[in-house]
Amino acid sequence: WFALHDPQIEFLNSHAQGFVAFVCVGAGVLYAPWNEFQAYVDDLGETSTDTGHWRHVILRRMGEGAIQMKLRGSGPGNRIDVSRWFVKRWPLVS
Repeated sequence: WFALHDPQIEFLNSHAQGFVAFVCVGAGVLYAPWNEFQAYVDDLGETSTDTGHWRHVILRRMGEGAIQMKLRGSGPGNRIDVSRWFVKRWPLVS
């Protein structure tokens, strides 16, 4: 689970080219071009408090190594495959 805050979204939207990166310790990094990832931002779950507003980026490893991102709602159609943006961790060289 990651939080994508409104100021981060505004920053990314203000640049011609950008990327988001979510580090999944021990598994890898979701590294996505913003111009593609932003298409899903309005479909992410969200939280608002007196101190801010953010979107929920929830990633899950599925069978066969696929990575899915949960969208708003609970139905089976509320997950998208984001494996194309996932870079698996590489073995450490000793």
